[in-house]
Amino acid sequence: MAADRKNIWQKIISVGVHSSLSSYNIRRIQVYNQLNFISLMVAIAREVYIVFFSFVNYPLTIVLLNLIPIALLFIFPLLMHFKKYAFATKFSFVAIPPLMVILSYYTKDYGLQLFIIIYCILPFFYLNKPRNTTIAFLYSLTCFALLYWLQYFKKEQGLFLFDFPLSFINYTGGFIMLFFTCYMVKFQVWSYELSLRKKTQDLLLLNEELNTQKNELQENKMKLNKLFSIISHDLKSPIYGLKNIFVQGNSGRKITYEEFTDLLPYINKDIDDTVSLMENVLSWSKNQFEIEKPQPEKFDAYQVIEEALAFVKKDVVNKNIRIVNTTEAGKEIYADKMMVLAALKNIIGNAVKYTRAAGRILIDTHSSNNFIEIMVQDNGIGITEENLKLIFKNGFVSTPGTNNETGAGLGLIISKDILQRNNGDIEMESKIGVGTKVILKLPFASINLNSVV
Repeated sequence: MAADRKNIWQKIISVGVHSSLSSYNIRRIQVYNQLNFISLMVAIAREVYIVFFSFVNYPLTIVLLNLIPIALLFIFPLLMHFKKYAFATKFSFVAIPPLMVILSYYTKDYGLQLFIIIYCILPFFYLNKPRNTTIAFLYSLTCFALLYWLQYFKKEQGLFLFDFPLSFINYTGGFIMLFFTCYMVKFQVWSYELSLRKKTQDLLLLNEELNTQKNELQENKMKLNKLFSIISHDLKSPIYGLKNIFVQGNSGRKITYEEFTDLLPYINKDIDDTVSLMENVLSWSKNQFEIEKPQPEKFDAYQVIEEALAFVKKDVVNKNIRIVNTTEAGKEIYADKMMVLAALKNIIGNAVKYTRAAGRILIDTHSSNNFIEIMVQDNGIGITEENLKLIFKNGFVSTPGTNNETGAGLGLIISKDILQRNNGDIEMESKIGVGTKVILKLPFASINLNSVV
């Protein structure tokens, strides 16, 4: 029942409200409708009293005259409904004040002057132009002065009787209207100021967000410039090396079989480095634009580590590095196997790259808090604390390996992104001259995570 009454009241105050209106104009219309409804109730109460309860025998003309404000107060909402906002507002300011004077004169009662006072206030809220506001105010003030003259200076001539109940209705309705006028105007202005403050705060937050995005774009631009600079440098060396060989061949000088045999390992290494670089760049690009979504599956940690070791076998042999893999078979991971393999290739490849000849790399796996943790630890040259911070801020750090191996510094960034997209994470510790320890965290196969992104 209460909900029904609330819905009816909401419909009454929302007459003429359309989505095309601004929030400020919607508030003004709602206040107008509330004041109009209160005025209508007062006018109906006056008419009921005059017809059925008044001790004064009012003629039919007075009864019909009191129907005029009731009719007008029904017409105003209709005008609002048909979007005649300006006409309805101006019409009410023109018609209501003199009508109050006429009604008060013929019904010989008091209290209607309060309604005229209200119409002295309302123009400041509803009329936009200062000229119209001033005219409406002076017009209502003139009607008030006329009513005052009729009530007080013509009292001696017996024109006015004190009909207490009717005057009580007028005063009660007038004070209610006066209270609602002041309260609603203040409330709506205050509410509008709050909405402006909120919009200002929203704009400030949006501006802050835009500045953050701007800074991120500038930072990403710097990173890309650095990345392309590194890539172009790392691509030039092998390509120019191959170019020189072919230039010599085209110049008429023949390369002997012995010379070609000597060059072949270097050519092969340059090609491998270039292919590895291209794979990392493509993998980084896919991760940045989320072209390739993870396809999680169950697989054995030991198996994927052995597959990753196969890719670095040649470099391990060339540098005489000893790799110890103490991982036990049967520890299953739930993630995208190819992505995890790419991450492991990068992590183990980096360990080989920065480990001196005859060095050692330890790989171990254990369980911790619903995760499989794969540890890759070397006794290589280590990473500076500054570079370590840059890596975890997605900065590109490219330093030559112990055999002057090159790279764009993408490996760790790609590995970190891959692990996070597979609900995992990466931790890293390093000390110059001692070595580096990297821990890859991946979910247990028993934890069926469908939230891989």
